Amino acid sequence: MRFTYAHEAGHYVLHKNEIQECDFRTPEDWIHFHEDFLEEDLNWFEQHAYEFAGRLLVPKDALIREIKQLSPKLQEIRKMAGDDEENMIQAVSRVICKKFQVSPEAIARRIRIEKAWPNK
Repeated sequence: MRFTYAHEAGHYVLHKNEIQECDFRTPEDWIHFHEDFLEEDLNWFEQHAYEFAGRLLVPKDALIREIKQLSPKLQEIRKMAGDDEENMIQAVSRVICKKFQVSPEAIARRIRIEKAWPNK
């Protein structure tokens, strides 16, 4: 839920001007507006809001700090997850997601975007 709220807040903060230009009077107006959106434009708006939510809830510095704190345990995690980097990211994401109160998928995405994965 936190990520969803942050995502919607991202739309408000990042796309406030575009939203204010719209004149929705009924739910049907909103549906028609949404249906008329080009898919690539909609994806652009959505990706901005996802990125906003990710950075708000999982700041880069805090993410790197959490991964570094796991450093002594990375060998243990590697034994369980295997040597594949993606498996490691998934395993670490499951470990630290509670710290940020977001899903493991949100953490994994932030790790990939910020290139926060430590070198072997």
